[in-house]
Amino acid sequence: MTEIDIERIMSSHYFIPHHCVLKPDSTTTKLRVVFDASSKTTSGQSLNDLLHIGPTVQSELLSILLRFRLPRYVFTTDIEKMYRQILVHPEDITYGTRSAPYLAALKRNFYVDDCLNGADSLRTLLETQSQLNKILTANGYKLRKWFANHPSLLQGIPHDDLEVNLDLENNNDTTKTLGLSWYPKSDSLCVKVKLEPVCSTTKRSATSDLARLFDPLGLLSPVVAMAKIFIQELWNLKMDWDEKLPTELHKQWLEFLNNLTKVNCLQIFRHIFKGEVPANIQLHIFTDASEKVYGAAAYLRSTLQNGQIIVRLLCAKSRVAPLKRLTLPLLELCAAVVGAELATRIKNDLQIRNYQTFFWRDSQIVISWINSPSSKFHTFVANRVSNIHQLTATSQWCHVSLEHNPADILSRGLAPHKLQSSSMWFYGPMFLHGRKELWPSKPSSALKSETLIDPERKKETQVSTLSVVEGTANPGEVGGHLDAATLSYDAKHPMLLPYNDPIFKLIMEQVHKKYMHCGPQSLLANMRQRYWPIKGKLMARSLVQHCVRCTKVRPRFYEQLMGNLPATRVQPGRPFLTTGVDFCGPFWIHYRIRGKKPHKAYIAVYCCFTTKTVHLEVVSDLTTDAFIGSLKRFIARRGHCKNLFCDNATNFVGANNQLIELADSIQANKAQEKIINECNERGITFKFIPPRAPHFGGL
Repeated sequence: MTEIDIERIMSSHYFIPHHCVLKPDSTTTKLRVVFDASSKTTSGQSLNDLLHIGPTVQSELLSILLRFRLPRYVFTTDIEKMYRQILVHPEDITYGTRSAPYLAALKRNFYVDDCLNGADSLRTLLETQSQLNKILTANGYKLRKWFANHPSLLQGIPHDDLEVNLDLENNNDTTKTLGLSWYPKSDSLCVKVKLEPVCSTTKRSATSDLARLFDPLGLLSPVVAMAKIFIQELWNLKMDWDEKLPTELHKQWLEFLNNLTKVNCLQIFRHIFKGEVPANIQLHIFTDASEKVYGAAAYLRSTLQNGQIIVRLLCAKSRVAPLKRLTLPLLELCAAVVGAELATRIKNDLQIRNYQTFFWRDSQIVISWINSPSSKFHTFVANRVSNIHQLTATSQWCHVSLEHNPADILSRGLAPHKLQSSSMWFYGPMFLHGRKELWPSKPSSALKSETLIDPERKKETQVSTLSVVEGTANPGEVGGHLDAATLSYDAKHPMLLPYNDPIFKLIMEQVHKKYMHCGPQSLLANMRQRYWPIKGKLMARSLVQHCVRCTKVRPRFYEQLMGNLPATRVQPGRPFLTTGVDFCGPFWIHYRIRGKKPHKAYIAVYCCFTTKTVHLEVVSDLTTDAFIGSLKRFIARRGHCKNLFCDNATNFVGANNQLIELADSIQANKAQEKIINECNERGITFKFIPPRAPHFGGL
C-alpha cells in the first residue's frame, strides 16, 4: 500500500475504501487492513454492485467442518498473504471484492486460505502434508500457522511457521479453526463467546449478541433456539431497532447472556469415533417441532472392531417457526423436510460408502403422510411429502417415543448452564448404544387411520374439543360438569368411541334394535347414556337409513302432480296484458308524531303472467273501494289489462284474522260483483283461479 499524489491523477480513478481491523488474539497479524468494495460511491453504487460473484467452487464452511470431525489425525494451516502472492496490474485489486473468493478458491478442504485436512493413518497424512507443501510452495504460496493433534505432523516445520509451540501435555494450547476453538491435547472443539458489557438492551443489541454466538455445526442449537425465540418475540412486539426493551424482557435477556458465558467451558469431541477406526457406520437423523422452533439433529453410530458402539452428535439445524401460525403436525412435517435435507447434505459432504441412514421422529401423523402418496393431500403437505420422497425412502422412517427423541431438546430450547449435563443431546438416546433388535419397532398399520387427517382441510380432530377425566385408569372417559347429578357414573363420564369403528357400529346396532328401531335422535340419546361416539349424529343417521326393517315400514308420501300451465302463461304478449293480483301484509306504519298510533297498511301485488314483472300498490285497508283504487292506479301506470286473475277464497281457510278480513272484504259476493262491474266497464275480464292451484295465479 502506497500513498498517492492527487495532483498527478490526470483522469477519473476509483479508490477502494479501507479500514483497519484489530485482532489481539491473532498469533501473526494483529492489525489487518480490510478493503471495503461494498462502500457506495458518489454515483450511489459500489464496486461490488457492478461485479459478478461467480459460481460456488470451494466447499462450504459446514462441509469442511463435517469432514474435519471424521479423521483420526488432523492438521490445520494457513496460506500466508494469499491474495498478495498474486501478481496483478497496479490498477487492479485482488481482494475485498465479491468475486475474490471465487478467483482464489481451492476446491476441497480449503476455505479461502484456511486448510483443514486429516486421515486415519498417520503415514498417509504425512505424505499428504508433504505433497501439499511442495505444490503450494512451488507456486509461491507459503504455508504457515501449522497446528496438529500429533507431534509427528509438526516435525520439520520451522518454529516461525507454527501456530503455537505445541505441547500435548498442556491442555491450554488452542487455535481458531474456522470460528471454533480447537484443543489438540483433548482433541475437542469449543464455541467461544465474547460479549461486551450491556448498558441498555435494544433489538439491535440483542441481535448483535446473537450473531456473536458462532455455531456453524449447530452443536449449541438448543441454546441458540432460545435466543431465536426471544428475537422473534421482539419482532412480534413491532419494536424499533433502537427502542429500549421493557423491564421484564430486559431482565430475561440479561439472564440469558449471563448463562451464555458458561458455554465457553463446554468441550465437544472433535473425532466422532473416539480415536478409533470404525468397522461400521450408521447415520441417524432425529427431527421434532414445537410451536416456536423445529429442526433436526444428526448422529453417527459407529461399531468398532471389538464390538464397542459409539454414538456422537455430528451436527444439527434449527429454524424458527413462521409468524403465521401453523398447526403442530405441519411444523413436524417441516422438521422432517429439514432432516431429509440435512441427511442429503451429510451424505454428499462426507462421501462415506456403504452406510445406513435412519430417520426418527415421534409424530405418527407425519410418518403416515410419508408412507402415503403425496397426491392425496393438500398442496402444503403434498409439496413437502414429495420433497421427502425424492430425498429419502419411506422404509427409512421410524417412530420413536418423545422421551427418547433428542431433537425434542432442540425444539423446546435449553438454558446454557443445563446443556453441558444433557447426555442425550451429545450422545444420543440410550437405545442406539444397544443392539438393533432392541430398537423401537415401527408403528403398526392400525396407527395409519388416525394419521390421514389433513390439518389444512380439518384443523382439529373431534377428540381435541373434549375434556378427558383425569386421575382415572381409563383415559378414554369423557369429562363434564355433571359430577353433582344423580346419574350413574357411565352417564356422567361416558366412554369415548371412535368414528366409523366396526365395534362401535355393532354397539349402535344393538341399541337400535333394543329400543324398537328408534329414530336417529332417540338412538343417539340412548347411546350417550353409556358412550360418547365421535360424529355420533352422522353414525346414527347412517345406521337408521341402512336398516332394512326401518326402510320397509317407513311410509312413502305421494305428491300431487301439477297440471299443464294455462294458455295465458305460455303465450307471448305485452307486459301486464294478463295479470294476477294478490295481497300481502299487514304492515304497520309508524308516524313520527308523538301520541299518534301506528296504522295498518297492505300491499296489492300485480304480477304479469308472461314476463313475471311485478307491480306493487300500497292499500290503506281491506275494503273493496281501496282495492278498486289500487286497480285504477295500476291501470294508469301500466295500461289496461285484458284478464285479471285473483286468488280464490278457499286458500284463506285456517289463516289469521287479517286474512279472514281480507277474504270477507274482497271475496264476498257483493264485493265481487262491484269489482267485476268496475272491470267490465274498463274492458277487463276478472276471474278467480281454482282452489289449491297457485300456478294459475302467475306465480
